Amino acid sequence: WKPRIYHRLGWHYLAQQNWLMAADYFSKSIQNNPNHVFSRLGKAHAVLEDRSEIARYETEINHSLQAILSLNTQSLSIPTRAFAHFVRAQMDLWNGHDQRAREAFLTARQLSNSSSYYMHRYGVALLRIGQPELAYKLFEELAEKHPENFAYLKAKTQSQLALSDLNGARVTLQEILRTNPRDGEARILEGQRLRHEHQYEAAIASYSSIFPEDGITDFALAQLGIGAALRESGKRYEASQHLENSIAAMPTDIESNIEAQLWCELGLAYALNRNREKAVQAFRAGIEQHQSYADCHYYLCKALRTGPEAREACRYYLKIEPRGTFASDATKHVLGRHNGN
Repeated sequence: WKPRIYHRLGWHYLAQQNWLMAADYFSKSIQNNPNHVFSRLGKAHAVLEDRSEIARYETEINHSLQAILSLNTQSLSIPTRAFAHFVRAQMDLWNGHDQRAREAFLTARQLSNSSSYYMHRYGVALLRIGQPELAYKLFEELAEKHPENFAYLKAKTQSQLALSDLNGARVTLQEILRTNPRDGEARILEGQRLRHEHQYEAAIASYSSIFPEDGITDFALAQLGIGAALRESGKRYEASQHLENSIAAMPTDIESNIEAQLWCELGLAYALNRNREKAVQAFRAGIEQHQSYADCHYYLCKALRTGPEAREACRYYLKIEPRGTFASDATKHVLGRHNGN
């Protein structure tokens, strides 16, 4: 019974996008039953979503995929085959084998009744490697097929923002807010859109319309957005003061990845204030809260400028996001080819 319970807990945490907890429970399921194919795939999927432990588990994942996909198709259920091809797509995309990844993704999609989940997560992965055009196509299709699912409209908005399609993002957000004007996540995205347009006061107003009773996660992200808007508008001292107060007032049970983002945004404000020591301390605090928040490792690398810790921070960023926004500059730091500014 233990493998079954652990497996179900793994899926529970997958649904919550708590990738590390999901991977942990799938690992426990595998320890009790090494031949539990779906748990092996579930663990691989969670590791590839979180990314902080990919290097550690890459060989294990590849061996599992090779073993599972080499089995006679008669011995695997169609959902299992679909899941295996999707995990293969994730791994290939992370490794830079885009064409192979696309082929595996399309196979998973053809086999699966759960293709919406695969489309969504694959689109998120495409956004992470700087391919918003392809991500947008997937999210647009999902939004058309499932207009009642606001998660797909929000993902579509994120891809539109990445494409600088600000008018398209405005229209998509209006569609969500017309139905649910109190949707906190949509109002956060509206704040991001306004920041893209340099309408910082309007962005702050959008963020400020979110209150603790709307949910602590949305409220914390709204405070993060206010800090970012203040920093981007040149109000760097107000930004650091706002973020210091926000972090101090946050409840102790706030999700670690959210608290990490607050600390790292505070670090950016300190860096803009030319307070390098405090910036480094804030970035370290963010990383301590959530090790797999890749951007904070890069910010720490930039704040330290030179030395072993700076190189290690950029190296860690590349371990999680080898094709991320800052990958090129992080590589220069690791190789010692930056100018130290």
